[in-house]
Amino acid sequence: MPSEIKPYLENMLDLVKKLEEYKKKERVIGKESYRKNVYYILNELEKANENVSSLVELKGGFIRQSIKKEELIIKEKEEAPLPTEDIPKELKLSKREMEYFLKDLNIKEDEIKDFIKNNQKRKKQKDLIKTEYSIYIPNQLSKFANDLFSSSTMSLLRKYPKFFQKLSDDIKQVDIKVLFRTYVSLMLLFSILAFPVVFLISILLAGFFNAILLGILGGIITFFVFYFYPSSLTDGRKTKIKNDLPFAIVHMSAVAGSGAQPIDIFNQVLLAGEYPELSKEIKKVMNYVNLFGYDLSTALKAVANTTPSPDLKELLNGMTSTIATGGDLNEYLKSKADEALTTYKMDRRKYTESLSTYSEVYTSILVAAPLLFLVTLAIINAIGGNIGGMDVKTIAFIGTYLAMPLLNIGFIIFLSISQPEI
Repeated sequence: MPSEIKPYLENMLDLVKKLEEYKKKERVIGKESYRKNVYYILNELEKANENVSSLVELKGGFIRQSIKKEELIIKEKEEAPLPTEDIPKELKLSKREMEYFLKDLNIKEDEIKDFIKNNQKRKKQKDLIKTEYSIYIPNQLSKFANDLFSSSTMSLLRKYPKFFQKLSDDIKQVDIKVLFRTYVSLMLLFSILAFPVVFLISILLAGFFNAILLGILGGIITFFVFYFYPSSLTDGRKTKIKNDLPFAIVHMSAVAGSGAQPIDIFNQVLLAGEYPELSKEIKKVMNYVNLFGYDLSTALKAVANTTPSPDLKELLNGMTSTIATGGDLNEYLKSKADEALTTYKMDRRKYTESLSTYSEVYTSILVAAPLLFLVTLAIINAIGGNIGGMDVKTIAFIGTYLAMPLLNIGFIIFLSISQPEI
């Protein structure tokens, strides 16, 4: 066997072993996750096969060298295999040879068809994700605000660093697509614009002096609305990441079990497109590595310091320690997946138990109490008289068409707020 071919064949043998091992995990990780990772392994097999096909000619069951040694050198930095259309026809596998090759690898024809069918779609997804790895580009409004207030913004940041530090941290956590200094400039711009708008509206209703006061108050309110707006989004992001995390960790554990590199684990989770809020944090990791040249450990630490989710922060810090100490990342992710799923189930069980309490409260206040209220009104109406200066019919009308609908709407709103996202 030529020495140039041996590494590729050994790599293909390792991939086949991983494929066999991964087939045993199908019931554990689910069909969709299984298929995605099988596609990944088949893609690597395809790359290895193309490299072997470009080096040797299969003819008569014997492998013979047909290209000069100088033409066999493959640059280490070349990531993509040679395109099939660039391989000479005499070096391509025949249909019979391909069938024998697939049979020897124990790969089903349906898996190959599915891989070919989805390959183009996966390439489009990769191209789409790559376009999202871009440097911040301000819009025209942001440029206008920076031109007007850049010096004022810098002056405020120097004079009141503690006041604006919280705003800076909140903007990083909620992933607003605006730079911190630009956001402060926009905050100043809209606060100043709020004064004439409120003034012109108020002068017609409240008089000149009151309109000035209301305009100043409108500017102040606008300023603090901008200041607290990022903070108001933090809890929402924290909840969404918490709900995505258990399933994402299971996905990461499955990819790690296939022998993928740590950076490929994040790439596969990003390609899945099933964790919208968590993907924003993973994109930061990929940007730190691909755009700014950080090593993975540094990128994980940077994202862990800015994420609003304490659970994700713990996961990223744990992965950083495992990578740095040379530990088994697969085992770490397995343990975190079990822990995350257990916590997820407990949270759902607690919410189910709380719903039973809410149902009792609803039955008491919005079912039994109205019935008692109507019976009481009927007795008072039979006896004669009124309550608080209002006759029984008016009270019954207000209770039936106003109080009861409002109480039910309030209860529905309470349930929607307290319900965790699924």
